[in-house]
Amino acid sequence: MKTNKDIILVILAGLSICLGILLYFSVDYSKHLENQVSKMNLVINRDSLSKDYLDKTTWETDDLIKFSNNQTDEVIKLRKEKEMLLDSLRESSTFLDIAKRQYGMVFEKKAYKKGSVVGNSFRVYSSKLDSALMLLHVYRDKLKYNRKDNSWTVE
Repeated sequence: MKTNKDIILVILAGLSICLGILLYFSVDYSKHLENQVSKMNLVINRDSLSKDYLDKTTWETDDLIKFSNNQTDEVIKLRKEKEMLLDSLRESSTFLDIAKRQYGMVFEKKAYKKGSVVGNSFRVYSSKLDSALMLLHVYRDKLKYNRKDNSWTVE
């Protein structure tokens, strides 16, 4: 027959084994949760729309408002400048397209390197304009400008 000491030792051994198993599962689950949290933090940081654009110093409210207003003014000024540049580019492109159609102009761009200088060279070919310039020296004295019509005539 078993004594009370033996029964108590068996119960204590069983409880120790149960506690060991519970401890193992709780540590394992804790590691699993930490991994999940770190993965979620990576996703949040990667997909976050809020980035730190300012340094980590403390800002007074007035300073932050002034900084924000200055940034807003700068953005508005840059947008206006961008719009003006785009308008100028559209106008210049229109002039270029008209010149290409009127005079049959063809543009050629080539890269070159002379010594340490690297750049681009541009050539413009136009059969209509070239033929007019070739005849200019022959008809220069016979060209007359009519101010009323804003036109040239060969006499």
